[in-house]
Parts: sequence; structure tokens; C-alpha cells
Amino acid sequence: MMATIKDIAKDAGVSISTVSHVINKTRYVSPELVKRVEDALRQAGTPPNFVIKKLRAERDAVTNRFIALFYAEERAFFAELKETMSRQNLALLMVNYRNTAELLAMNDLLASPACAAILVCAGTFPDKAAQLLPDYTAPKIAIGEPVEGADLTLDLDSVGSTRRAIRHLVRSGHENILFLSNSLTRTAPQIGEYCRMLTQSDIAVHENLICLSVGGELELFEKMDALMSKAPAPTAVFMAEPDFAAPLLRYISSRNIQCPEHLSIISAVDFEWAPLLQPPLSAVSYNNSQVADTLTGLTCHILENSSDNMLSAANCGVRSKLILRNSTRGIARGPFGERAESADKLVISENDAEQIASGRYTAAVSFHYTGQAWMDLITKGMTDVFKGLGINIIATTDAHFDPELQCRQLESIRHLHPDIIIGVPTDAQKTSAAFKSAADDSKLIFLTGVPTEFTRNDYVTCVSVNDRSQGRYIGQKLGEYMEQYHLTKVGLLKHNALFSATNQRDSAAEQVFLEEFDNIKIAATGTFNHENDAYTATLDLIRNNPQIQALYVPWEGPARKVIHALTDIGRQDIAVGTGGLDLDSAKILGAGGMIKVLSAQQPYEQGRAVALAAAGALLGRDVPSFIAVEPIGVHPGNLEAAWKEIFKDEAPLELREILRTNPQYHKTV
Repeated sequence: MMATIKDIAKDAGVSISTVSHVINKTRYVSPELVKRVEDALRQAGTPPNFVIKKLRAERDAVTNRFIALFYAEERAFFAELKETMSRQNLALLMVNYRNTAELLAMNDLLASPACAAILVCAGTFPDKAAQLLPDYTAPKIAIGEPVEGADLTLDLDSVGSTRRAIRHLVRSGHENILFLSNSLTRTAPQIGEYCRMLTQSDIAVHENLICLSVGGELELFEKMDALMSKAPAPTAVFMAEPDFAAPLLRYISSRNIQCPEHLSIISAVDFEWAPLLQPPLSAVSYNNSQVADTLTGLTCHILENSSDNMLSAANCGVRSKLILRNSTRGIARGPFGERAESADKLVISENDAEQIASGRYTAAVSFHYTGQAWMDLITKGMTDVFKGLGINIIATTDAHFDPELQCRQLESIRHLHPDIIIGVPTDAQKTSAAFKSAADDSKLIFLTGVPTEFTRNDYVTCVSVNDRSQGRYIGQKLGEYMEQYHLTKVGLLKHNALFSATNQRDSAAEQVFLEEFDNIKIAATGTFNHENDAYTATLDLIRNNPQIQALYVPWEGPARKVIHALTDIGRQDIAVGTGGLDLDSAKILGAGGMIKVLSAQQPYEQGRAVALAAAGALLGRDVPSFIAVEPIGVHPGNLEAAWKEIFKDEAPLELREILRTNPQYHKTV
């Protein structure tokens, strides 16, 4: 008996309306549900009457020559392709070649002279598509992956997409990157590029991280369990096919793996529902209009010329672009390349606190400079924890960014014999010997960076912001601002010091502009050694490169000097992106001034992490060698709430009044 729509819905485990939407393509349906409906239709044998009616209507609507599009999964460019073909008076007949019912109903039409060309978007089933092509005489164009029997292939830059994805992950600190694919044959060029990019970066290629021919969801779960349970466990996944997205996200959810905190994911295909996932999936994309225009141009060329005179496949292609969403995160790396750990791992019990308090320990702090909100909040975070543990801060020094002064101050601190010394080096080389001497009798903890000539065993830990995240946020949001206002020339003002924290931040920001914004070019790069140098460095940079329209600055101290310099030369039109929140930068951002983008550290949390790490060291415990705290992105819409979160207090009245006058401000409760 012929199946009804109700039977198909029951067999697929979906509603009748979902079946209707799949057949008629009247609403978005997830690929998983589409597959279940199509499988139910195939198992029904004879096509149900409602399917036959629909296919006959489509077939009868085709009265002139048409272009057939064989597909297995929906692609984002299909809608634009249909419109572009229509403008050339070409009808586009879409045929799901995995749906036997559709093929049977359309077979005569596809084999007729009316079928001028067949476009084949084979997706993950190229062998199935190849089996069908000999049945039809029309010229055939494969889209993306080559398909046996196709006359021409439009390259969607699969190798280039792999290069961009792996390069981004490597530059973001990932080394153990899982390549996930269903087919060795189809993805062999991509696997080659994956291996080449790792080798080029002096990263070992682990064969077990090239995971091929993964069958159903159960097999994926089993393989992922095996990979995650032993070294080298992947920190990132590159999916060669979008089919893995749903089961992979279900896997990490079932295993309490956080994306992107524990595992970053990039898809080789920017499929239609990638931005709708949680988290939205980073993916390699291409300009849909360019794909549609190129395919339409190739088709028109074929119609106007014989198949013997077709263009060479080598000349047909589009360039891909990496679209970064929330499924990827950079890995902060410590001074010895170690992966950052979360401060959440630092736990002190009540018994631990009592034991530490009985020791009557002392601590001293050697700052690179003071008088800024960052240092004040670091101190408050440390003090709040130390008070509860009975640890007394007996000295706090300010080196005024002078390495020689800091060395003398450290010598004075040594004579106080503190149990703990917390230091922010002014210069990684010039202060190294002084810090080493200080560590002879005290447990040493660094903030933001470690001096040269230190080994991992010479200090307890280093605590910092996730500088990769901070640099990336500044770069990305400044780039988005530039695109919004059609700005194309950015300048970078980097910290010219051997300082791992700012070096990582600067590199991450630069990486964003090199990889993510095709229309934005880095016009020039300037450097400064100390904050006060930023004024002159800005004057030189802008006078020599007046075309600069936006400027990256690594933190708010030099950013104030930059704004001063730009104001003095009448270049208040230049947009500034920087890191660090204090009252001055908040007022400029809140008033719609020159600072357009701001990524704020959480210094209070960093201070707490320092104190908890010190407590762990006093108890004789192993403390992670590098601890990173995530920054907070700040904009006028969340500035008041961000201030409260960072400073643990309400925003000052003068800032709140400034915000009320900014149309971009929306009070966050």
C-alpha cells in the first residue's frame, strides 16, 4: 500500500508539517531531520502520492531549457544561485540525488535535451553522484570536490580553507589539532595541507589525530573517547564535512567538555545553520555571490560553446575566507610554551587556611609602576585573600618602569626576608639577576611575564590575563568598527620589549587583521619601549603614514599618550582600540570619543589567583606554572555593568552621566 504523509512522519519520528517543509522546501529544517525524512521516503519504496504530485508539478513547470542542480546537503549559496540563474533566464531545477523518489520522477526530464547542464554539489557522497552521471548527456560541472564523470570542477578552495583554518589554530596556540573526515579519497589534498601546515610550524603530525571514515554517531563517540583519554589529546577539531557538527556537539555536551574553553571547533564548510548552533560555529566560507556568479558564468559559457571548448578546471575557482565565531579560542601560553590553566584550580579549604595562618607568613610586592587602576585592583585582590589567611604584606614598591631602580628595590626587599615575593618585571633581561637573587630565600610569583634566564623550577607560577584573547578581541572589534564605517587602513603600535604577555597580545591582534578582514590592510607598524615613548612613536607613525584611519594599542597607559599625540596633531578622526579599563579610558569610550574598542582585564581576579597560588606553594602543593584569567569585552552598551564586575563597585557618577548622553548606551541590569 502506498505510504501517506502521516506514515512518513511516523517512520521519521517528526511532525507532518516537518515532512511537508522538507518536501516543499518552505522552511528551514535541520540537516538531521531532513535526513530522517529522506530515509523514511527511501524505505517507503514506491514514492508516496504527495511526493509524486509535488515532483510532477516541478517537472511540468519546466517548459524551456533548464539547469539541474544535484545536491546532497543544502549550501548557503543555493538561493543566490537560483536568483543569478533567473536573471539569465535560466531555470534551476534542484534535485536531491540521494532521494530515489525525486530521481525517478525527474529522470526522463534530466535525460532530455531540455537539460542544458547539470551542476553537481556532491557533498559527502561523491561516489553516489559519480554513479548517476553516466545516465545523462548534458555537460556536468562539479562544485567544490571533483566528481568522476564531471567535465569541469569549480574549486571552492578546499585546500586553501584547510590552510586558513589550521594556520589560525596554530597561531592561536593549538598544537594537537584533530582532522575529522569521512573520506580519505575526497579529503586527501586537505590532509596533505593539514600535515604541511603543522610541519611548517615545527609541530609533530600525530597519525591518531587524523580521524577518517567515521561512521555513525556511536562510532564518533567511541573514537572521541579514545582520543580525549590519552596524550596527545586534541585541543581543537577541524571538521572536513559539516555532518559532524551535530553529533560532535552532542558528544562534548555529554562529556561535559566546554567549547571553546576545552575544545575549539572549525568547520570546513559554512553551512546554513552554523551561526545558529551553541556556540555559533567558526567555519570557512566563501562569497556566496561570487560562487553564484561564477557558476552562472560557467553555465552560460557552456551553453554558448561546445563541450569541447570548455574552460580548464584549473582556471575555475573562488577564494575562501575564515569566519570566526564563538567556537574557537586561543590558548594562552606561558613563558615556556605551557598551556594556561584556570584560576578555578586553586582551591584552599578551611583547614588549609588555618594551617597557613599558623605560619604567620609575610609577602612583598615589586610593581613595575603604580598609580593605575590595574595595580590597585591587583593589590586589592591579593589583600582580600591574604587577610583571610593571615599573610601580611610588609612592602610594596614602585619601580616607575626603571629596571635599575627595581633591582635596587628587590635588594632592599630581600633584607626583609618575606616568605613570598610577587613581581612584575620592568625588563625581562635587566631585572633577571635581581629576581633570581630574591628567589633564594622567598617563593617567587610573577605577574604578566617571567625574566630571561629563569627555568621553570626557579619560581612558583606566572599569573596573567589571556593575552591571546585580549589581543584577538581588540583586533576583531576594531576591524568590525572599521568595516562598519568603510575604513581600510589600520596601524599597529606594538610594545617593543622582550615581554611574553604583550608580545602574545600584539601578535594576536595582528593575526586578526591578516586573516579575517580582506578589505583592511596594515598600513604601518610602530613600536615603543615605555609608556611615555608612545607619544613620540605615535607622532612618527602618523606623520609618516597619514593614511592610517585606526590604531591598535596594547594597553590603556600608552593609549592615553597616543590620544594626546593624535589630539595635538589634529587627528581625532583616528579610531583607537586598546586593552585595560580605568576611569579615563571609560570616559572616552562612554562619550563616543577616540577609543572605540576596549578589552578589559580582570585584575582583581588576577590578584586573587596570585594569593591563592602563593597559599598553595606555602602548603607544598604543585601549582600550575601559568595561570590565565579571561578578559572582558567592553562597549558603551555594557560599560556600566563591566565596571561593576571589574571594580566590584558602582560606576562613578561622572561616568554614568556621560553614558546617559551616548545613544549607544543601554543600561544593563
